[in-house]
Formats: sequence, C-alpha cells, structure tokens
Amino acid sequence: MVEAAPAPSLASSALLNSEATSRRARELDRWRRHSLWVRRLRRWLPYTMIALVLLLSVWIGYRATVTWMNTSNGALGDIHMLDPEFHGRNDRGRPFVLSAKEAIRDGHDLNKVTLIRPALRIENDDGSMIRLNSLHGVYREDAKVLNLDGDVNLDDGKGAHFHSDLATIDTNADTASGNSRVSGDSPLGHTEASSYAILNRGAHLIFRGQVRSRIINDRGASR
Repeated sequence: MVEAAPAPSLASSALLNSEATSRRARELDRWRRHSLWVRRLRRWLPYTMIALVLLLSVWIGYRATVTWMNTSNGALGDIHMLDPEFHGRNDRGRPFVLSAKEAIRDGHDLNKVTLIRPALRIENDDGSMIRLNSLHGVYREDAKVLNLDGDVNLDDGKGAHFHSDLATIDTNADTASGNSRVSGDSPLGHTEASSYAILNRGAHLIFRGQVRSRIINDRGASR
C-alpha cells in the first residue's frame, strides 16, 4: 500500500510566503536606493563639472600670477650661456657679432649680459673687419653698447693695433673710447696716451693726456 505524502501545513506555507515577500522587499529597497543615487549623480554632476572648471581656472590664474611676479622680481635667476654669439645690426644696418667664452644674463635686468673673454667683430664697408677682445665685458642689448675691461686689444682691420685696459664701444654710433692708458701702432707710427677715442670706425683717432707719438714719414724716418 502506498502512503500519500502529507500536505504542507498552513504554517509552512505562510513561512515561505513571508520569506519571499521579505526578499522582494529587500530587492525593491535596494533598487530604490540605487535609483535615488543615480538621480542624485545626474543632478549634481553638472555642478561638479562647473566647480572643477572654476578650480582649474583659478589654479591657472594663480600660477600665471606667480610666474609673472617671479619674473618681475628676478626670481628666475641668472641665465648662464657657454660660447654664446650675439648677432646684431646697428642703426645704420651694419652687422656685428659679439661672442664670448661664457655669458651671464642678469635675472633682474634681461638686457644686461656679463661676458667672460668677449670678442667683438664689426664689418667695415670695404669688407675688412674691426676686432676687439678683452678679459671681461658687459653688453647692453637695449642700447647696443659694450663695455670692455682688462687687456683690451683693438685691430681696425687696416693695420692699426692698440692696447688698453678699458673700452666702451657704441655700435650704433660706430665709436670706441676709453679713459685709460693706451698704446699702439698704426701705419702712421707708434702712439701712447692717457685716453683715446675712435670715431667713424677708425676714420678719426683722438688721443688725450700725455700723448707721445713717433710718426713715420714716407721715407721711413721717424720723428
């Protein structure tokens, strides 16, 4: 004889229904919380993006201001250069080249360049080259003026050679001068003086103070 399985009791059915209802309630609550989170994200995302853009703009403006202030105050420091060459033209369009073993651009005044072993080459109209060099120098790029100091040597490219301790070269005015002892030789002879000025690219030489000259005449005699 086969016995029939006992039918589930009302208590068991109620328990199963309660568990299913509780599970559905938890899932519904989870879905509601997720939907609420998504709605909040959608609502606040544009404001968050705007805030990030504003913060980025403020940061860029802050860095630009700091950089400008540092540049104005010379906080970037001096700029060191090895074997530099500065190519330029004066107001008359005549070219010149200034080189050095080392150069230091002033962080407080970018137009001021301190030079070690500077050498200046200026081209004459006839193609000859005026050459000057010294131990030290300072070049003003805005004024195109070069100050030489220590063991200054000048060669005008036409047979004149002079030596002094100081020289100021104005490339715009085509002049060189120095308030220091000068000595040198030219096709005219030997000259010594306390100061000098060279005008018009060597067309005129002016010597002042304790001038001593030995001039060679056409026959080779000196006086």
